[in-house]
Amino acid sequence: AMDDVRPKAVLAEFIGTTLFATFGALEPSGALGNGVLLAVLIYLTAAVSGGHLNPAVTLGFLVTGNQTVPEGIAYIVVQFAGGIVGALLSAGLTNTSLWLATGPGCFHPTGSTTFVQVFCWEFMMTFLLVAVVFMLAVNPKAGHFVSAAPAVIGLALFAGADCGAKYTMGSVNPARTLGPAVVFGCTWQNLGVFVYLAGEFLGGVCGALTVYWAFIRENLPGYQSVA
Repeated sequence: AMDDVRPKAVLAEFIGTTLFATFGALEPSGALGNGVLLAVLIYLTAAVSGGHLNPAVTLGFLVTGNQTVPEGIAYIVVQFAGGIVGALLSAGLTNTSLWLATGPGCFHPTGSTTFVQVFCWEFMMTFLLVAVVFMLAVNPKAGHFVSAAPAVIGLALFAGADCGAKYTMGSVNPARTLGPAVVFGCTWQNLGVFVYLAGEFLGGVCGALTVYWAFIRENLPGYQSVA
């Protein structure tokens, strides 16, 4: 069912995620710069692909039936590829050696932060991000809020990551976690990379399902209440 996959949408996700990973790793203001950057890149891509730029967002669309499976998988593949290409570009732009276990955009728990806390932080930050995406970009009753959606989604990233940065460095995006991990060899210590990915993917799924089932589904055409 490759006719379910829009090639230009997939290309837009690759370009957008590559730019997100490249500039995002180098933003001097951390969470604020990444929030602004995400908003800009959603405005860049939304009309073509919906501007997911994050495998956790796309997985939320998949589990709620808001995207075809072939296209959702294609999005996630190119988002991870964009994360890797972006990490390579950030290395080239900063003369950073590869595979030294550190580099721009690398994530690791800070101080005494435990893996349980990493999981919970990444889960909550990604829940917030994806809940906002669904309320504004999927909800048919979003109305005049829709045009503000990219900016508010960027603010949701900033609001969450600004809090979590002190503990997990605030990834909130599996492609942003895995790209530097592959290119620089960071985040693998004690398999921590999988704690980040699990928190992000599960947070995205729960944010999507919660908002979709609690608030959106009843507004869709053809909805039949069983109550």
